[in-house]
Amino acid sequence: QPGEYEGTIEVTYPDGTKDTVKVPVEVVDNRNDAEFYEPEVEKEEVNYGETIDLTDNVTNLEELPEGTKVNDVTPEGVIDTTQPGEYEGTIEVTYPDGTKDTVKVPVEVVDNRNDAEKYTPEIEKEEVNYGETIDLTDNVTNLEELPEGTKVNDVTPEGVIDTTQPGEYEGTIEVTYPDGTKDTVKVPVEVVDNRNDAEKYTPEVEKEEVNYGGTIDLTDNVTNLEELPEGTKVNDVTPEGVI
Repeated sequence: QPGEYEGTIEVTYPDGTKDTVKVPVEVVDNRNDAEFYEPEVEKEEVNYGETIDLTDNVTNLEELPEGTKVNDVTPEGVIDTTQPGEYEGTIEVTYPDGTKDTVKVPVEVVDNRNDAEKYTPEIEKEEVNYGETIDLTDNVTNLEELPEGTKVNDVTPEGVIDTTQPGEYEGTIEVTYPDGTKDTVKVPVEVVDNRNDAEKYTPEVEKEEVNYGGTIDLTDNVTNLEELPEGTKVNDVTPEGVI
């Protein structure tokens, strides 16, 4: 403990007599600031994805000499705030006399995100045949990676997808997580026309009028022949004797 003290010496002479003498003593503190002071730190808790500031983690800064500076010298990449867990940062405390203390600071990255922020549903394209019913609830390809109890609902507005009109569409699903948060995801949909020509086309005919005793030709009675695919042939298969 630096300060003023008083020691005592005893001087013994040859004849056996003695003198007791007080000796003033001064304990001088010749330590530098880094030797004299001890920074105390508290744990840093940071939320997912946020910026870390360790310069305010010295809890006894008011007890350190005026002019003391604190810098965060944690090497880049040591703490990843996109990966929840326990880490260790480093601060450098520089005192007015130029000496320094390097101090480790415990850091915890806390994942405070809700499920919708934490998870990203991945989807695959839906292909549906002409006239069939669409089910988009099974198009989430990473459902097993989402939390147990996650539900998928098709919320595509009525009329947005017409399965009687082949082409490209976009459906919508709503993914509801156990914590009640939701993701709305677009799903590409293709309506494929897998019908054969007979299913796809409908010949339209006009009435045949023939004079008494005349010859009947029904092969030219298809009025929408031009709308049927090129190469379509028409044959009269009326059984003999029917007309």
